[in-house]
Amino acid sequence: MAEATNSIEIIAAVKPLLFHPAVLAKMALGIDAISHGRFSINLVSAWFKPEMEKPGINFLTHDERYRYSDEWIRVVKALWSGEKVNFYGEYFHSDQ
Repeated sequence: MAEATNSIEIIAAVKPLLFHPAVLAKMALGIDAISHGRFSINLVSAWFKPEMEKPGINFLTHDERYRYSDEWIRVVKALWSGEKVNFYGEYFHSDQ
């Protein structure tokens, strides 16, 4: 879709609990480059407990999920900007 179109926005709904921020940042940068800046993320902090628990993903409490998502997006944004990422949060630790 990114290569075959030139005017539509490409939006991916992403659940941070399913993607490490470094992996998602790399995938998103590729799609964004191919689409010439038309890629966006809809961050979904998960709410349907069975969906996470069936594959064995630890389902955090509401407040924990949003703290996790906050850290996650901060790491992704830093990686997208090309910054050196020195991040030491509750959920993520990175020295790149």
